[in-house]
Amino acid sequence: MQEMTNSPALSTQNDYNLCHAESADAHRQKDRVLFVTTIEFRSPFNGGTVYSKGIYEALCANHEVDVVVLSNERFFKNDKIHKIVTFLKGVISSTPVNVIYHSGCSRVLQQDLSIYRHVFVDHLEAVLWVQKQKAKYILIAHNIEYKLANDKLRNPVLRQVFDLQKRLERYERNSFAQAAGVICISATEKDVIAQVNPRVSQLRPAFSETNIRYSHSEIPRFGFIGPASWLPNYRTVQSLIKDVFTRVRPPFQFVLAGSGWEAASLDFPAQTKHLGFVKDINEFWSNIDLLVAPIQQGAGVNIKICEALHHGVNVVSNSESIAAIFGNAPAPSNLWVADNPTEIAEVLNDIDMPFVRNPCDDFSQAALRLQLNQFLDDLDG
Repeated sequence: MQEMTNSPALSTQNDYNLCHAESADAHRQKDRVLFVTTIEFRSPFNGGTVYSKGIYEALCANHEVDVVVLSNERFFKNDKIHKIVTFLKGVISSTPVNVIYHSGCSRVLQQDLSIYRHVFVDHLEAVLWVQKQKAKYILIAHNIEYKLANDKLRNPVLRQVFDLQKRLERYERNSFAQAAGVICISATEKDVIAQVNPRVSQLRPAFSETNIRYSHSEIPRFGFIGPASWLPNYRTVQSLIKDVFTRVRPPFQFVLAGSGWEAASLDFPAQTKHLGFVKDINEFWSNIDLLVAPIQQGAGVNIKICEALHHGVNVVSNSESIAAIFGNAPAPSNLWVADNPTEIAEVLNDIDMPFVRNPCDDFSQAALRLQLNQFLDDLDG
């Protein structure tokens, strides 16, 4: 793997052995591709960076990959100055302000991007940087972003000033249409994107093979993971506490991981176990029996649902999320559907211990590589 620097020269990085692994044909020249993203992702800290890293590693298996991280290429290193410039540009421009923030105030590398077989743009917010260089690109769409506009810009006055939702919808639609191809997480959103660009493929997230040592418990442990600062997470946990756990027969334990929850103004049940931010997510998986994830916003695909199924952890989620992950394909046997608090409580009351763990291989790195290679073969046609 190579990473772009501020000069046209490229420096070799050795932090990911996967990029330098020998291919089946050791003498074949690997194609060179560019991966442009908004923030550093190679040490994942949330669901989005997990997805980015999975695609990146799948590319590294068969390509030489150069990386541009736009947060490292800003004109102004001082964050306050960067935000002020973003604000001023956002007032006079029709470009969505979050796009300006991530790629509208970044240095453009003076290099011919035609040397790359493909240019991958990770996140809609990074498209502008590539468009400035008039390069063809494959867009990795983590969500249909305009639907999340109110959560991205919470201040109602600023939302009105920047007209974020309408600007994002127009910009996103045009970016989909102009892309050489689109990769998305959600089968549901794939159908939406296909209306403006038929060259779209759903690639599910991938996770490494890890042997998790599960701890034993005499009572069922229901888990949720994610930071309190993300409003969909906050609303989900609020609903679980208020509308679900009040209907679940004790004894049980609610295991909550992620930053900010202990300071949240929520009436947690007495049997709540706060893990806080976990550096090793396996600490969370080893301490729960069932993930409760009735996510109501976004692509309908919570990365942690996929990761739980990959490790064989039982999951309760809603029809929207399950359709987004599996489309018309059958769902695993350890995935329960519940679309409202009453149904969730019924599932939690009816599931018998001990919990059986059945790992799902739909989220393996091998599966992602196979799907990605097929998608690129189709594009190269």
